[in-house]
Amino acid sequence: MRQPGLLLLQQQQQPQQQQQQQRLFNSARLLLGLCCLLFLTAAAAEGLLLPNSSSNSSSSSSHLGGSLWGPVSRYRAPSAGSLQQQQQLQQLQQQQLHLGSRTLSFVSPLGAFRGLFGKKKSADGSSKEDDSSSSSSSSSGSSSSSSSDSSSTDSAAIDAAVGAALEFAAEQLSALRKEVHSLLLQQLQQQQKLQQQLQQQQQQQQSSKSTKQIPIDISPPQRLPVTEMAAAAVAAAAKKKLHAVLSKTTAAAAAKQQQQQPAAAAAAAAAAERVRRAEGQIDAYVDGEAKGIFQQQMQQQILLLLQPFVSGTAAAAAAAAAAAAAGERKGGRNNNNQVGTPEQQLEVAAAAALQQFNDLLLRCIPSAAVRERWGCAALQQLLQQQLLLHARNLRIHRSEQQQQAETLLRVVQQQQGLLQQLQQQLQQQQQPRPFAMGAAYRVPDTNLQVAAAARQGRLQLNITCVPDDAAAAAAAAAVLGQQAFVKGIEGLGNLGISCSFSI
Repeated sequence: MRQPGLLLLQQQQQPQQQQQQQRLFNSARLLLGLCCLLFLTAAAAEGLLLPNSSSNSSSSSSHLGGSLWGPVSRYRAPSAGSLQQQQQLQQLQQQQLHLGSRTLSFVSPLGAFRGLFGKKKSADGSSKEDDSSSSSSSSSGSSSSSSSDSSSTDSAAIDAAVGAALEFAAEQLSALRKEVHSLLLQQLQQQQKLQQQLQQQQQQQQSSKSTKQIPIDISPPQRLPVTEMAAAAVAAAAKKKLHAVLSKTTAAAAAKQQQQQPAAAAAAAAAAERVRRAEGQIDAYVDGEAKGIFQQQMQQQILLLLQPFVSGTAAAAAAAAAAAAAGERKGGRNNNNQVGTPEQQLEVAAAAALQQFNDLLLRCIPSAAVRERWGCAALQQLLQQQLLLHARNLRIHRSEQQQQAETLLRVVQQQQGLLQQLQQQLQQQQQPRPFAMGAAYRVPDTNLQVAAAARQGRLQLNITCVPDDAAAAAAAAAVLGQQAFVKGIEGLGNLGISCSFSI
């Protein structure tokens, strides 16, 4: 894991390195100018460049930067070389101004080569002043370097402590992520068990043809691992780890700062400010990681809440019944209103799912500010959109089912009409034929008459003895036979045929 403190340490060390390089460059340039001035003063002492001056001018000390073509005067206007040297000295910082004055006091005795080291005492005095100024500048430089070194050491220690604290927080957050996955597996197993119980209940109801409901074991909702309190606990543990590491690494630095009383207060304030910034970094890291894990956890809960709606209306009705039973147990009210249509079942189940999700959010994050920062409103909107999508899909499915039922009903009606027509045809075929045929025969010279008839698929035969009412007339007409009966017509004249049709 990359420690974020290394980048801060590099950024803090860059200005120090640039300042050291600038100091080295200015010191080298100053030494080069001093060498040139020493060469000029030595040449003037030997009489190579400057003419011989008067006695009072030889007795007086030469001033650095004096005129090359006139007598050396202490209060004369500076030359072009001295002006250039002064411009270079103005570019240095406040610490190098002391060094410049020390260098001038060191050069001043060297310009006394004209008097052949006649002023040895003044040179000794100036060397003592040089030593004192150099010691003061070295002490100030050492104090500034020690303060910069202590600040860099403190920043490095704080960065290392921040890295250790962030690593500890990452371990705690990974443990929370594992708890979220294990909880999801447990909830999936419980939901699968509940679906099996519902299937068994439906099978038993179908087999027994009873409307009595079998009690279903509904376990209470489990505690979710990622909450506001859990994130605060992780942040507090990471801060504790930060302070523990700082207490070990900054003990020696604190002892040194106690020896330096003037700079101790400023160093302590700077260290406290760096510690506050480090704590802010830890809080931001823990909050961002906890938000991501919380979003994953609640999305899993949304999937679990939507599972009954995906499985079908029966499961949604069961979920609604379970939610209603839980509400009755919670409020102590008895609701006898049974929801009949699938749309009403879906509305009840959706309201129960929304209420359950809102309860989960309130249990996990009591603070409204944290709920807003962690995106709870977006999660609620996501659940509502999914519920509306399932409701629309249910309406579409119901309309398709109605259309299919209407089409099937029309087809069944047509088939029933055809069946009725076939039945009528069969009945007509099974009914007796509407045709009857009969015949009667009178035996000649007897009173016997034989009649035969075919009706409804049967043959009927009738034999009757008919009295002869017209015997007298027949006798008068001489049509009687030997037996004193009518002889009848010869041949087929005695045969009578009758036919009847029913329409």
